[in-house]
Amino acid sequence: MRSRASTWVAGALLALALGCRASGPAVVPLPFELALEFEGQESVGADDLERIVRRELARLEVSAPDKSAVDDAAFALELFYRARGYADVRVDYDYEPDPPRARFTIHEGPRVRVREFTIDGPSELSPQVVRARFEPMASGGAFDRKKLDDGVIALLEYYHGRGYLRAAVDAPEVRFDDDQTAVSIALHVHEGPRFFVRTIQVGGGAPELAEREGRIVFQFSGGFYVPVLLTKIEHALAEDYLRRGYPDVQVRAQPALDEASGDVRITVTVTPGERVRIAHFRLVGNERTRDSAMLDLLGIEYGALYDSELLRKAFHQLYKTGLFDSVDLRLEGTGPERTLVVEVHEVRSVQIRVEPGWGSYEGPRVLAGIEENNFQGLGQTLALEGTVSLRAQNVNISWTDRDFLGSTLTSETTFFAEKRQEPSFDFARRGFSFFLRRDWTQEWNSSVGYEFRPTDVTDETIPSLPQDIGSDSQVAAISVALTLNGRDNPLVPTHGRQAHARLEWADDTFGSDTEFLRAQLEYTQLVPIGDDDVLAAAARTGVIAPFGKTTDIPLPERFFNGGENSVRSFREDELLPPGASGDPAGGEAATTFNLEWRRALTGNLSGALFVDYGNVAFQVQDYLDFTGFRTGVGAGLRYLLPIGPMRLDLGVNPAPKDEEDEFVLHFSVGFPF
Repeated sequence: MRSRASTWVAGALLALALGCRASGPAVVPLPFELALEFEGQESVGADDLERIVRRELARLEVSAPDKSAVDDAAFALELFYRARGYADVRVDYDYEPDPPRARFTIHEGPRVRVREFTIDGPSELSPQVVRARFEPMASGGAFDRKKLDDGVIALLEYYHGRGYLRAAVDAPEVRFDDDQTAVSIALHVHEGPRFFVRTIQVGGGAPELAEREGRIVFQFSGGFYVPVLLTKIEHALAEDYLRRGYPDVQVRAQPALDEASGDVRITVTVTPGERVRIAHFRLVGNERTRDSAMLDLLGIEYGALYDSELLRKAFHQLYKTGLFDSVDLRLEGTGPERTLVVEVHEVRSVQIRVEPGWGSYEGPRVLAGIEENNFQGLGQTLALEGTVSLRAQNVNISWTDRDFLGSTLTSETTFFAEKRQEPSFDFARRGFSFFLRRDWTQEWNSSVGYEFRPTDVTDETIPSLPQDIGSDSQVAAISVALTLNGRDNPLVPTHGRQAHARLEWADDTFGSDTEFLRAQLEYTQLVPIGDDDVLAAAARTGVIAPFGKTTDIPLPERFFNGGENSVRSFREDELLPPGASGDPAGGEAATTFNLEWRRALTGNLSGALFVDYGNVAFQVQDYLDFTGFRTGVGAGLRYLLPIGPMRLDLGVNPAPKDEEDEFVLHFSVGFPF
């Protein structure tokens, strides 16, 4: 029975792998019916030509077929052939509107390769650098006139970007052989002089910024000259003035070029204008948000010197609250004391959400919540949220203060209660937490806080366990965390990275009857491969070490492995430490590695092939032994929904032990990592 199942599973995985490979790029759907026919093609299959036509029509956002759209598609086919070396290709077409049908006749002609590619004129740049702009043609590849012209443009840009402002390239000489199957290309380059910045003179600036002007002059002097350098100098000087109280500053840089020597002398004129302080604030559009909350979020004091960087930070601080869909900051008035106008447009502050979901262990689940994002007009969030499933229920009330005590910290206070049925025990937990978070950049943030979580263990079914493992616990802990979220999309990410590091310390000094140190580290990397593929990799590890009066870590605090989001060849929590049997009791350490290839198939449907590798160590002392790792291989399907992908994964255990499943089917919503 097991042998037959393994054969069936292996066949299914192989079929999916071959199907993904053989199918090639997915056919682009169009919002209309259009029959396509091809004649005369010899080197390219009709399926590939159809994909080219459909992609071109989709790119042009054609909403209904007509002769003009078919003409554009024919031109796209000609460009495709020319890029492959068919210099004389011609694509004729016929279009019938009822029913819509396009018939393309391909006249490929001979395929032309480059027999000889010569370049003369370069002396400052190496021949390899110049020829690199024309590969693979320069090494005997297929001839493509468009790529040849693009190479000339790229070469000129390369020269101009390195100070050769007068560099020029004559029109390429292209000579076809008598049989029209090969060409010789000759390229003539005129480099001209290379220009360098010899001096930069700044005049008209404010005396107090003379030292900073000198630093900028030193930064930009001596290098080769390109016109964009003028803009960089103007921007650098203007930014210094804007950050130090001069909102009306004007900077103009003018070059003088010596064509014979290549020397460039730049004259910069600075008109500072008045030095301005912010003497007043005028708030517009904040009907629900209190003025005091707006000013706290701004973080700018009365009488402060105008600073463009402070205004940028204030803009982002206001916008990221989610309270406004538009924010505008501008100065009003003239003279050394002016008014900062803050104009906003508020969005609806109350949000109600209901999100259905599914887990292979929990079954159907529903999350429901209500949030007031501008509680009492203070820009604070008060939220009530709960989740119900067949095996777990939880509810929490949270309060978020975005500028805790007028600082750059965000406070998060939460009261929570939950009940959950694990495979080998049930528990009920309630408690509260208080955390302070600091956003360092758009991707990085850190947090520190305290959590109190008494837990009652019920219906524990594991025999012969030390008493402390199956007992109730009262954990009070301080933890610090560092988080990175650099993914492009939280629901359907295709590239980027995500990381989380957390250290937790539970001690009787904080009110805990269980003492331990816990460290956890997670990292995920997503790498796009072409248009339709994503390679996703994840690593997760954690250890928890008891100390003091604690000898054994209670069940709810231990690490478990196996399930829909870890090693998918096991059911929930059923990956056991080496030598263990029966119901899972977890361990004091666990590690999981995942590698998944995701491929778009058609429409909202995508497929995946994956390998999972993980373990559980019963005691923390066994963590570095790296033993007991188990493998899961498998395939899956995902269908994109508004709440995330609906996921069906088949995980296969290559070496099942007694009482272990040979394969496990997981059905859930959301990506595993």
